[in-house]
Amino acid sequence: LPPDADSSPPGGARQQAHIGGQRFWVVNAVLILLHILAEYVQCASIPVLPTDALNAVCELLRMFNTQTRSLVMGKGAMHTAGLANLTSKHYALASQALGFVAALVPMLRIALEQNLPIKHRDTARKVEDVIPELKEHQREILDRLVNSMKDRTDVCFRTLQSWPWDSDMVSYPSDPMRNLCKDLNSFHRSLSAVLPTDQLLVVSTRIASVVAARSLEFYSKLDPSSTNGKKRASEDMAFAAASLQQLGVSADLATSLVKLRQRRFPNSFTQTS
Repeated sequence: LPPDADSSPPGGARQQAHIGGQRFWVVNAVLILLHILAEYVQCASIPVLPTDALNAVCELLRMFNTQTRSLVMGKGAMHTAGLANLTSKHYALASQALGFVAALVPMLRIALEQNLPIKHRDTARKVEDVIPELKEHQREILDRLVNSMKDRTDVCFRTLQSWPWDSDMVSYPSDPMRNLCKDLNSFHRSLSAVLPTDQLLVVSTRIASVVAARSLEFYSKLDPSSTNGKKRASEDMAFAAASLQQLGVSADLATSLVKLRQRRFPNSFTQTS
């Protein structure tokens, strides 16, 4: 997923909704969904329509989930909205939409119970059957976000396998590591504008764990022969550790890389590097 250049939510998602202390960015499709749901809830109070209204609510919620999956996970939005690609922010906004609807459903059930005739009120619980489906879809989207950075990490370290560490012509740190850290920080900045703090921490920790594990594995085996090569490897590790620290995750991940750097290349850096 391409990272976004800015950290503000895109047009159509500048409105926020709050449910039970949770904050959600809502796109226009969610606002339209709310309007239709409100009409169905009102219809539930009409004596001849309670069952039809309840079924319509359940069907609408599942349709929203299905269409969101098609547009985002299936990348249908690239065609319907004419997008060149789907960025990390698009996925994060889809996660927010699903999270909002999942949080809304219990309130929707209460509203249906209040409007349904007494003999039909127990059936209002049926609407909550969609919650696990929404949350599973949301989990898949967050997994996609993590996997996109994992793919970039894999590309970085595949490139580093054949990197000319001992060349006098190569910059510090290496271009692959510099690019990975740039993507990592852009990715985090983009998600931090949309995802709530708890989800951002989970996603960031998973991504940081991947980068830290690959870094430890690679640099523990790397053995440059020249002073330049050792310094270059040391600078790569310092650059990666600094990027991990900026993600706001546990300091242990960056610390493990710093300790390896000190152990492998003790003479290749200064305290201020």
